[in-house]
Amino acid sequence: VLPEGYAFSYASSDPGQRVVLIYMPEGASADSSNTTLVIFESVATPGAELSWEGYPEGTVETVTIGNTTGTFARGAVVDEVYTPDFGVSLLWETNGLLINIRLMDAGMQSSESVQNLLVQIAESMR
Repeated sequence: VLPEGYAFSYASSDPGQRVVLIYMPEGASADSSNTTLVIFESVATPGAELSWEGYPEGTVETVTIGNTTGTFARGAVVDEVYTPDFGVSLLWETNGLLINIRLMDAGMQSSESVQNLLVQIAESMR
C-alpha cells in the first residue's frame, strides 16, 4: 500500500553494508522539494538496540504493526543535533531485517494520520 501520488523512482543497494534503499517521491518529478517516501532495509543485528539519544521526550513512541511492535520517531538527529523538520520514521524488525520507512516532509511530522499511514504501509509489506 502506497499513498496516492507516490511513484517508484529508483532503488539502490550496498552489498558491503547489506542495505537496500527504495526511493519514491510524491508527484512526477524527483525534485527534492517534494515529499519523499524512502524505505531502507538492512540485515538486523541480533540483540542490537536502536539508540534514540538526542531525541526530545515525546518524539519517539512504540507502535503496533500487525502482531509486532515498532518505533515511530518525529524528526531526526543529524550531526548530533535534533532536527524536528526532518520528517518522520517508522522502524521495526521482521524476518531478520531492520526496516525503516521515512517520510520526509516537515509539515507532516505531528499528524497522527501520518503515523497511521506509515503503519498501514508497514503492515502491507511481506
